[in-house]
Amino acid sequence: MGRNSREGGKSFHRSLLEGGLGVLSSRVLGFVREFLTAYFFGASQATDAFFIAWKIPNLFRRVLGEGAFDRVLLAYLREGFNREFLQKVLFWSVFTSFLVAVFLAITAPFAVDLIYPNGAEEVKERAVSFLRIMVFYLPLITITSFFAALFQYFQRYLWSFLSQAVFNIGAISFLLLFEGALGIYALVWSIIFGGLLQVAYILILSKRLRILIPPKFGFHKKLVEYFRNLLPSFWSVGIGQISTLLEAFFASFAGAGTLSHLYYAFRLYYLPVSVVAIVGSRVNFSSLVRSKDKGEIFEHLKRAVEALIYLLVPITLITLVVGESAVKILYQHGAFSHADTQKVALYLKIYICGLLGFSLYQLLLNLYHLQKRFFTAFFLSLPLVVVEILVPLIGIFVFHTGGWVIALGTALGGWVGFLTLCGLNRLCPFLGKVFIGTTRREFVKWMATLGSLIFVKATVSWNLLHFSFAALWGLYYLYNFKKKSF
Repeated sequence: MGRNSREGGKSFHRSLLEGGLGVLSSRVLGFVREFLTAYFFGASQATDAFFIAWKIPNLFRRVLGEGAFDRVLLAYLREGFNREFLQKVLFWSVFTSFLVAVFLAITAPFAVDLIYPNGAEEVKERAVSFLRIMVFYLPLITITSFFAALFQYFQRYLWSFLSQAVFNIGAISFLLLFEGALGIYALVWSIIFGGLLQVAYILILSKRLRILIPPKFGFHKKLVEYFRNLLPSFWSVGIGQISTLLEAFFASFAGAGTLSHLYYAFRLYYLPVSVVAIVGSRVNFSSLVRSKDKGEIFEHLKRAVEALIYLLVPITLITLVVGESAVKILYQHGAFSHADTQKVALYLKIYICGLLGFSLYQLLLNLYHLQKRFFTAFFLSLPLVVVEILVPLIGIFVFHTGGWVIALGTALGGWVGFLTLCGLNRLCPFLGKVFIGTTRREFVKWMATLGSLIFVKATVSWNLLHFSFAALWGLYYLYNFKKKSF
């Protein structure tokens, strides 16, 4: 099955559409979950406590589920499908994640104080109790990530990325059923219930696809090397998630509600990141694994860069114009006020300016992971982190700015990360030609998109119309993308 499944790989644009569909369904359901959170609890101390506690398990979810696990596993699967090795990887991965969860539960007060040092004591106490429950999501997402990586190995992108949609279905169902009885704790326990449903989905589907591999205790000669490479991969791939921990630290000095505003804005920003950038990077890496020579590798990279530029530039323009309208439609209900909307919209527009840079950074990381240079990728990700720390540090403590400077650090960090990898690999001339060529072909369309959206927003005050018109432009680009040969 392994060999036949890998021969004659799918085109990049088809694989991206397939994986993007799976992630998009997840994100739509994720917004339903966020809408219910905003509707039931608003932006308050209770939600601040939840978002602080959710930072840590959500970091593991994003990093393991969006690149760190599958890149290392695929790099080893390039050498052949070794069932015994995979069984032992699964056992030790789940066992280790359970130990990490126990450790975090014990040290929860220290963890909360570390990422939210200047917060109110009541908020931190709640966050500690929430974290001690939600950390046990870690073993669940580890199991899911392992089998999702196998799905990608066999090019089952849709089924791989749909697992997160199943998580959201479980979380939404639990929240709706138990919000009245449990209050904010319904939100906390919904994470565990969603994770259990996600594991059930991935195991049942794995059995149907005949790739259900049971864990097995024991040692393998490649295990030490595998886990040694997993740690730097966890860092380099998940570097974009470091901002979600840093924002909690800096938000504690920026006033009550800031963390919640940043969270809601980041959720909107992360929609194109996950649907286009993360999926595109992972599909590209799957293609690179099957590449036979350097020329084929650069051809795959060129197609991926063209595709991301084609999709992400109009997404950036659309968000800058109608981002506030989207926030009003999605969040401004119940306890969520107009003032909350203004702040979330501002943070969203700043985040989105770094979308293309961070996306291209993720693509260039693939070149290092393909060669198992995980430690090199780790060190080259440090400039991104430095920017994400220095910008809000200077902004908040020196110039006493608001929470917007935290979003600015994330946006600038993505571009710094990309330019660092681009320069060190001497790829800037190559990528510059790709960017100029794509811009020449699409510039008129981009300007038509921007001009028409500005006109509609200036003449009509109906937010739903702004959003609908932007969605039509999105469908237009998606339709044309489907016809292209990336």
